[in-house]
Order: sequence, then C-alpha cells, then structure tokens
Amino acid sequence: SNGMWAFAGEHTGRVSRDEVTKLLGAINTIFVAEFVADQPADLSVYGLDQPKVLMTLQLPPADAKQTNEQDAQQSEATTPKPRYQTIAIGDPVDLKKERYFATFADGQGVGQVVFQINKSDYEKFVKDADSLRDPRLTPIVTSDITKLLIANGNDTVLQINKGATGWGYGDPKPGYGLDVELAEELINSITDARANGYMVDPKFIRPPLMSVTLGATGHASDDVLSVHAGGDDFVTVIRNNETVGYNVPKADLEQVMGAKVALLRNRTIKDWKPADLKVLDVILPDVGQTMLHFTRDNASWKLDGYDKHESFALTDLLDALAPLKAESWQVNGPLGDDVYTVTYGNDDQKLTLKVDPTSRVAQLIEPELNFMVSQELVDKLTAELRPRTIVDLTRDAIKQVQVITRDQDVTINHADGKFTAAGIELDDEKVG
Repeated sequence: SNGMWAFAGEHTGRVSRDEVTKLLGAINTIFVAEFVADQPADLSVYGLDQPKVLMTLQLPPADAKQTNEQDAQQSEATTPKPRYQTIAIGDPVDLKKERYFATFADGQGVGQVVFQINKSDYEKFVKDADSLRDPRLTPIVTSDITKLLIANGNDTVLQINKGATGWGYGDPKPGYGLDVELAEELINSITDARANGYMVDPKFIRPPLMSVTLGATGHASDDVLSVHAGGDDFVTVIRNNETVGYNVPKADLEQVMGAKVALLRNRTIKDWKPADLKVLDVILPDVGQTMLHFTRDNASWKLDGYDKHESFALTDLLDALAPLKAESWQVNGPLGDDVYTVTYGNDDQKLTLKVDPTSRVAQLIEPELNFMVSQELVDKLTAELRPRTIVDLTRDAIKQVQVITRDQDVTINHADGKFTAAGIELDDEKVG
C-alpha cells in the first residue's frame, strides 16, 4: 500500500521492494518445460494436493464493463472484489529434482492443467520471511535527511541540522565549524548499514546503548533508531515501534557509536594556499637534527646552503601543507621520538607542526592541537628535498672521462662529436 510493501498475517516488518520485484519478475519468466495432464483426477500424484509452494497474487478489480446483474451486485458491495491468480508447485518429477510439477489458476486454488517447470524456476520461489525483509535500518533516502541527533538516554551526544546554507551544528553550538564531508560520511554510515540477521518481537532487559533520530523532508515524523547490545560483533537496532530487530555488525555502525561533537569539527586548520607561504623550515629526525631552511623570493624558492633543491618534491610538500587539514580528530597514540618538525608561514603568521611519520599523529604547537594527518602528507614530508643530482652535466658538455678499476685504467675523450679511447673510436650508444 502507498508504494510500500509490508508483511501481513503472522509475519510483521518491512519488506524489501527489490526482493518483491525479483519475485514478481520471476513469475513472468516461468517457462513451461512440458505439459503433463489436463484436469487430473488425483493431484497427490504430482504433490499438488499439498504444494511445496503456493503463491497467490491479489490483483486490482477488472476494468471490464459489468452486466446489469453485476451492477446490481455492485450496489450491494461498497468496493469491487479483487481478482486472484495462483501458482502451485508440487513434487519433483524424478529423483534428480531437475524439474517440478506445477499448475496455474486464474483464481484461488490449484489449477486444472499440470505442467513441468525447471529447477531454476522453482528455486526462485523458495523464500522465507527473512530473505524478503528490507535490510535497511530506515527507508529514508539519504538526500532527504535534514536532522541527525545521537543521544545516550536523555543526554544529547551530537546534533547536526541541514538548513538553507547546508549542514551545521545544532544547539548548543561549539566554538568551531562543522566538516560537511565528515557529517555526510556519518549519515551515509547509517543509511548504508544493512542487517545480516533479524529478531522477531525482541525483548530487552536493559535500556538501549544509544538512540539515533533522523528527520527528513517529506516525512511528518522522525525515525528513531534504538541501538541495543547484541552479540560480541553485532548490535540490534529497532526502528520506531517496529516489532522486528535488525542485527547489524558493530563495524558498520562504528562511526555512529563513537560519534562526538569534536570528531566532526572542520578539518581545515589553516586555509593557506602555497602562494601565501614565504618560509619553510624542516627539521629532520636524524642524529644531527638537520634543518632545511627554505625562503621564497617572489616566485622562486631557495634552500640555504645549496645552489638547487628538489623543486617537484618541495611543490608537493607545499601543496600538502597549504591548506593544513586534519584527516581525523581521532588520535591514535602519542608522538614518537623520530618526528619531523615543520615551521612555515609568511610575514603575518607562522605555524609549527610536529609529525610522527610512523603513526601519522601530528601536533600543532600553538595553539596546541593533536590530530591525524594523511599518508599523502607523510609521504611528501619524508621525501628528499635536498638536491639529489650528484653531477649536473649533460653528455655533450663532458670532454673527458677517466674510469679506473682494479683491472684497468681507461680514458675516454670526446671531441668533434666522437668518443675515442687510446685513439680507437668507440660505439657512441654504449659510451652514451
């Protein structure tokens, strides 16, 4: 009803529209492998007196023009009677079970014509209730969600709202902005979660671990998901007043269960661009605590003590540092001993940052702030910035090369476009 499928009769809960669509599609693809009997006297011969599968379809009333008699009957009934079609599947044809007996009736009950269907068609209809359930925790579409509230009892853990300008923190607002990407990842983790098992009419002694409230456009009331303790590796989620619990792996709701206001704060710590920077100092974690001092004069960067530097590596590092962005506020462990210290900025402000390349833990010195950085930033920071070219000469510029080994002393001369050794002209490609 209203475009939604739900169980009726002894079963309760939401039904997957996709699974129902597959089931209805399977009906349209049934192939009669062979006709067997017309109006058989004994249905038990085919196992159709007690079918293995009996599927009854309720269809809308016929639109055909009614007779006067039907009009009279209609006046007595307030609503037209629905139509029915029934598919019954009985025993396998033989011990190989490659085919099954079946009938079709344009009405309720077993049909009059017995035929055979293939095993593949039979298996499409062997379903239990759980295989037809909607595994989503909520049918609300992600793009429609405008509110997320996570609570522990009466205590609000996190509240974010989507307004005309986008996502933001709800009251009480912290003193920093919200990272929209992290907020959307959190919401997606809820709408993407899927049950891998179900509990019908569950009874819980203890209160829920937490509750998740979702508000959405086009929905008159909020969806409230109560998260209860389940097994070692799963939790059981109840939506509103539904009578079916959804067993969801804890890993799928890890972000929700560990949600905190601070973990969603804006990850952009300093919104610099590489062009804003004028100085960069990198202290290496070697024995001598070597410091590389870079300065920029107009558009050109220079490294003290060297005529050149690895310009591509420096450009990559500046791109990783400006803007300075945390990958996560969830810090795993302290800083180690082998840390890189980076001080960079311009005439107005400088930042000092310590980075542990092993754990990816970073610490901003002032204001003091701990966070995780990306592996990309670590890779750029640990790359060699000093010039790596030992001999900066082109081949044509070299006039003589002397190669001395234990066994020989060879001098190669280059003149008039030719390479010679002891007056003998050498192979140009090999010498090159």
